[in-house]
Amino acid sequence: MRRALAAAALVAAVAAGSLPWWADAAPKPPKPPPSYVPGPIAISRIRFEVRQGRVMVTTDLTFPSGRDVREDLDVHVAYGGPGMPIALDAQLLSTPKGYLVAPVDLAGDKLSTVASKRSPSHAAFSVGRAEMAGVLVHMPAALVTERLAATGQATLRLREIRDLPAPLSDGTREVLARLGAFKGRPLVLGLLELTSDEPIARTEARFCGIEARPSRLFVAASAPGRGGVAPPLADRSANDDLCLKFGPAQTQPAASASARR
Repeated sequence: MRRALAAAALVAAVAAGSLPWWADAAPKPPKPPPSYVPGPIAISRIRFEVRQGRVMVTTDLTFPSGRDVREDLDVHVAYGGPGMPIALDAQLLSTPKGYLVAPVDLAGDKLSTVASKRSPSHAAFSVGRAEMAGVLVHMPAALVTERLAATGQATLRLREIRDLPAPLSDGTREVLARLGAFKGRPLVLGLLELTSDEPIARTEARFCGIEARPSRLFVAASAPGRGGVAPPLADRSANDDLCLKFGPAQTQPAASASARR
């Protein structure tokens, strides 16, 4: 009798869906990416601001209007480097008419972010490699449509604040920013900017990664650089990052005693 009652209870539990969490269940199929993403997408500006021992890296991605955006868009953004950021946020802005990218002092609508171990299957695209940890930025379809309708182009602004890394052996510091790709193709990179509250006499920007080419990139900064290729004209692979080195003037080695004689 007891066995019959136990069997009946098990059948009822299965029917009601009340089995414990460890019970076998059919895996859910992965959620597909959105059927339409406005484009072409470009990284129109990356700006490095050094203030009070910290650096804020602002990455501005722009995209034009096209068909109606009917699905929410999620963008996977991998953390830059070195180390973990102190804070980060994401905003969506209408790009003012006559501008290629929204001005740095213009505020937009704050977007929600959640931690992400890697890029999920439904991400519209990734900033940084898909297998890297970071955050997932959520852009509601209605907000994207509204921002695009205002001026015909929108700016997705990603900001990350981190402590300045320790100086390298030559006195410079190096910061890494992630770049993006869409369907395996690298996004076009636009302007690179550097500002600082400390004197900077040297700047050097380049793509870094396994497949990166050693070309120097032009940086708009008060410090004299060694020239370089305009970022939109530089070739890069989809997995490249951006490395920026900056620092004070290089000290000259002291003359040897024999030279002074």
